[in-house]
Amino acid sequence: MKKLLMIICGLLICSIITSTDAMAQCSLLPLEQFTTSTNFSTGTSTTTKYWSPSSCNTGGLLYYSSGGCTGGYIGKTGSWNNYFGCFLRTPQANCTGNTYVTLNFDISNSYFANHPNDGIRFYMWVDNGYKKASQVKIGGVDVGYTDANGLWLKFNQARTCVNVDVIFDLTTCTNLSNILFYLEPNCGYNDANVFSVSIDNISMSTGSLPVADAGENDTICEKTSVQLNATGGTSYSWSPATGLNATNIANPIAIPAVTTTYTVTVSNTCGSATDAVTITVNPTPAAPVITQAGNTLYSSYLNGNQWYFNNVLITGETGISYVPDQTGNYYTIVTDSNGCVSDKSNSIYVVVTGINMLYPDDNLIKISPNPAADKIFVEYNADNPDGMLLIYDLEGRMIINQVLDKKNSEINISGLASGVYFLRVKNETGTLVRKFIKE
Repeated sequence: MKKLLMIICGLLICSIITSTDAMAQCSLLPLEQFTTSTNFSTGTSTTTKYWSPSSCNTGGLLYYSSGGCTGGYIGKTGSWNNYFGCFLRTPQANCTGNTYVTLNFDISNSYFANHPNDGIRFYMWVDNGYKKASQVKIGGVDVGYTDANGLWLKFNQARTCVNVDVIFDLTTCTNLSNILFYLEPNCGYNDANVFSVSIDNISMSTGSLPVADAGENDTICEKTSVQLNATGGTSYSWSPATGLNATNIANPIAIPAVTTTYTVTVSNTCGSATDAVTITVNPTPAAPVITQAGNTLYSSYLNGNQWYFNNVLITGETGISYVPDQTGNYYTIVTDSNGCVSDKSNSIYVVVTGINMLYPDDNLIKISPNPAADKIFVEYNADNPDGMLLIYDLEGRMIINQVLDKKNSEINISGLASGVYFLRVKNETGTLVRKFIKE
C-alpha cells in the first residue's frame, strides 16, 4: 500500500496562535506565494516581512514577478564568489508551546558537476544566537548534509519546483516567542556556469502531519462483515460508501458484496493523508440439497458437510451421508475450502419407530413409471402390506398421506409441481423410502 501524503495544511484557516497545545496550532506563518512583493523587502531590516539584505556583497536575493512555481519568486541568478550573507529571512514567528516547527517551500536550482559546494543552508535566530536546522527532507526522505557551517541541501542535481521540508528542533530553545528562520543559498564559484536559485510557496507549521494507515488487507466470506481500523488522524472519511455502516469514523463495519478496495482520508489540523485497504470477498457456497435413500440421508456436497438434528449440531458427523437414529428434522450445512458457510439445506423429517426402522431389502418397493407425469404405480412386495404411504418434497414437507392396504397402489400426482419427491412407506415392520421425479 501506501501512504500517499497529500498536504493540504489549513494554512488559510489557521492563524498565528499562541497555545500550549501544539496539535491545535497548525500554521505559524501563512502560505506566501510571492504573487506580489508586498511581503518582501530588501531595504531596512524588518521582522514583519520576508527580507534579504541588499548589503550582501554580491547583492541580496531579489523578487521576480514571474517564472516561479506559482507566479513570482525570490531568488538570484549569476556567478557568486561568496558563501555567506545572501539569505532570505522569514518574518518573526511565535513558536510558543511547540517542540519543533516545519519550514516548507518549493525550490528550483541549477546544477553543475564542477560546483560541489553549491547549496542552501538553514538556521534560526533564537535565544540571541544562531542554531542550525535538524533535518531536510524531500518526499519524506532525509537529504540533509551537515558540515561545520550548518545543515545544507546540496545542489547535487537540477531541481524545478521541488517541495522541501526543513525541520527545526526547539527542545533546547528557551524563548520561542520571536524566532527568525533563514534560507541561505550559496555559490563559491565565479565561472561561465550561471548559478540560479528560486524559492517559492513558503509556509511554516507545527503539529504532526497525519500518517494514514487503513489497516491490513483482509479476506472474508460473502454476507459476512469485517471491521476496518484506520489510524493517524483526528477525523476520517472512507470511500466508497458501499457496504459501510458509516464513512466518517475510524472503524466502520464493512459488508462488501464483492472484493472492494476502501480508501480512507485521514486528517488533522495540519493536513490530510490517504491510505487504502482491500477486502477480498469469497463467494458463499450454494445451499446443499439432501435426499434420502433407504436408511441413509445424502448431501449433494462431497466434502465440507456438518449434519444437524432438530437445529443441534451432530458432533463428528461431517461426511456426505448420515444414518438417522432419532425421529426429527435433519439437514446439513456446508463449509468450503475458504471457510465460507452455506445456508442450511432442505430439511427432511425422519421417523424412527424402532430397531427395524428401515427395511433391509431394497427390492420390497418399486415405483413406475419414474419419471411420471400424472400417476405412479407403487408395487409393494412385503408380507404385510398394511401401513401408510406418504410423499414428501425436497423441503421435507408432506404432500400426500394415504393408507396402504394392498400390494399395488395407484397414486395421482397430477397436482404436484415438477421436481423431485420422496415416497415413504411405513408400517409396523419399518420404513422404506424411494425417490421419484414428477415431470
